[in-house]
Amino acid sequence: MTDRNNPADWPKAGPIDLAIHDLPHASSDMEWWYIHAHVTLVDGRDVSLFSSFFRQRDRSEARGVDRHGHTVLWGITDVEGRRYLPQILADVQSPEIAIERLNASKEERDPHIRDSLLELLETGVLPHPDRKARAEAHVPTDRLDLRYDDNVFTKLDDGRYRMVLSGDDGELGCDVIITPRKGPILHGDNGVVRGVSGGDMFYYFFPRCDIEGTVRMDGKDVEIASGNAWYDHEFGIAGESGRTVAWNWMGIQLDDGRELTAYELIYTDDLTSAGGWCVLIDTEGKQHVYDDFSFASSDPWTSPTTLIEYPRQWVLTVPEAGISLNAHTAIDHQELITMISEPSFYEGRITLEGTQNGVAISGTGYLERSGFEHNRTIGEHLVRVGKTTRKIVADLVPRRPTQSELVRMVSGEDDRGLLDGIDLDLVGSLALDPVRDIIDRGGKAWRSYSVLLCRELWKDDRREPKGIHNWLALPELLHAGSLIIDDIQDGSNVRRGSPAVHLEYGIPLGINAGNLAYFLGETVAQESDAPDSAKLKIYACYFEAVRAGHLGQALDLAGPGKLVDDAVETGDPTALLAHLDLVYKLKTAVPSQSAARIGGVLAEAPEEWIRGLESYFLELGIAFQMVDDALDMQGFEDNRKVRGGDLLESKWTWPSALALSRLDLEDRRKLRAGIDNPTQEVVEELLVMIGETGAIEDTKTKAHSMSNAAWATVRPNLRDSHAVVRLRALSRYLLERRR
Repeated sequence: MTDRNNPADWPKAGPIDLAIHDLPHASSDMEWWYIHAHVTLVDGRDVSLFSSFFRQRDRSEARGVDRHGHTVLWGITDVEGRRYLPQILADVQSPEIAIERLNASKEERDPHIRDSLLELLETGVLPHPDRKARAEAHVPTDRLDLRYDDNVFTKLDDGRYRMVLSGDDGELGCDVIITPRKGPILHGDNGVVRGVSGGDMFYYFFPRCDIEGTVRMDGKDVEIASGNAWYDHEFGIAGESGRTVAWNWMGIQLDDGRELTAYELIYTDDLTSAGGWCVLIDTEGKQHVYDDFSFASSDPWTSPTTLIEYPRQWVLTVPEAGISLNAHTAIDHQELITMISEPSFYEGRITLEGTQNGVAISGTGYLERSGFEHNRTIGEHLVRVGKTTRKIVADLVPRRPTQSELVRMVSGEDDRGLLDGIDLDLVGSLALDPVRDIIDRGGKAWRSYSVLLCRELWKDDRREPKGIHNWLALPELLHAGSLIIDDIQDGSNVRRGSPAVHLEYGIPLGINAGNLAYFLGETVAQESDAPDSAKLKIYACYFEAVRAGHLGQALDLAGPGKLVDDAVETGDPTALLAHLDLVYKLKTAVPSQSAARIGGVLAEAPEEWIRGLESYFLELGIAFQMVDDALDMQGFEDNRKVRGGDLLESKWTWPSALALSRLDLEDRRKLRAGIDNPTQEVVEELLVMIGETGAIEDTKTKAHSMSNAAWATVRPNLRDSHAVVRLRALSRYLLERRR
């Protein structure tokens, strides 16, 4: 541990002099002043709030300066309304600082996310809910008077603290006075704790304070009737351990007038301990420190935005004190998505009950959980999306359903005896297993992800709707049905790395399973609290995609016919390429486009806005298929498809059609003959021929150009948000993938 006399501006042994140590510390690389409170308003509502005023040293070689950046993160939990209302205000120079850090860490970031984030930051803004301060923070060093735009934390002459928080739209905030009743209490080893970056931090806190004033919600200031607050202050030196650390922290106010705080640091590479501290403060303000304590968590909640899992249930055990506390989150959705602590962290109200030496105890507290999830690549995120989607499908379409589950799948909740006497095992093995087999093999699931992403583009999840994740299953079931039927009609042998469904179950059951998958999507709506009007719009959109897909498949099965003859003889594939574009639009792009509409409808977005987003997804869907055509000829990274598979099936695609404009008549006729009568040897020759024309790479270039042009059109209608960054990164990934 660092000697408490070093750094020089840390507290000396003995009582803390708050006149000095409440102030900013010149030696600190990181410092924060943190408040949380639980209050009852005069109108009877229970509300919790927290805030963290951060001050972090920014050493920039590029700018040749050593300055501090300032950020305030805060939020309100409306328990009765089941809303979480977060706010993030970042330093006025945060876009420039973020650009420098992104450019300095090119090898550490997903290039699709990095480039998409840079694209936004270079306009001088931050992705919502992060917002840039209007002016430099006011942080004097001779008194505690933090002013970050309209957000204030200041110490009054009588020793009390005033905190003013102000939201970006004037609808949210507070103006409160905080009066310490206990403390200051030293955490850790006489105030010294290990920081998350490996350096030492000094940490003291006031575990119980009076709080008075007003809380603003929905634009109205409401007076506080009663409540308790918690204030802590931490400052220290950045470490150089090189190992990433995550943490769980609880600050608890027990109903019997005592307080308990515990936190653990965890190395994320091997999940071993990086340190931990537990302190119990009795009713007289005396602290009792325990080294032996443990957290256990269960019942995860999955964020609809990040798909990160956060435990809802916790058990805090302190054996020496005889304490065992069961904690549960007041509401599920208490996640902050921010560049300040990427990709997000959990900071929210918990309620607790348990025992100490057999005597019942209870209380209220705050939970912070951060660092267990890092910035995943888009590919890794889609793996998570696929995993989540498959779990939802498994819940909605179990392989061996109970009678009531089968009734739900077939008749909704209206059991009229239609399925009485049915053999559940037989139905499962003949009808449901083929559908589940194709889905459980995995896939990119980007269409499913697009539903949630497009919803988020318009609407913040301040109140998580019931069943929102279930909508992930809708595009996946549609896509699964089309894959099963396509493989039968095309005579394909392999799908997602395994034998095609019809080869395992036979063509009749394969056809039945493909058709069943289309209609199972309707069961999604039963588990959603979306209004009936929204469900009707989604049904219309969904079945439009089904009809369009079937029309496109009909054109694909018939083939381009005379268009190939004309292109071969003239060397002009314009009409042939237009035909392929139409097939791609109907088969691939319209189902992709439906994800945009479903997300927009769930967000209650205006029709004009939804149509603009649909137009982008239409172009993206066509571009996606063009890239798929190119990869078919280059070979997929994971060999989940046979290289040259389209040629082996006598299919014309964008690269082969484009190549006709670059070959002489003799080679055009040779290409035509090879596609009409393919063998593996012939296909290998054709792949070389097409590749030498540059048509494969130019197909990918054309796909990028289409997507970028469509993005330029739709982007002005989309707010600057993390959702926009993720959509742009997803689009880049889909067009630059190797699998």
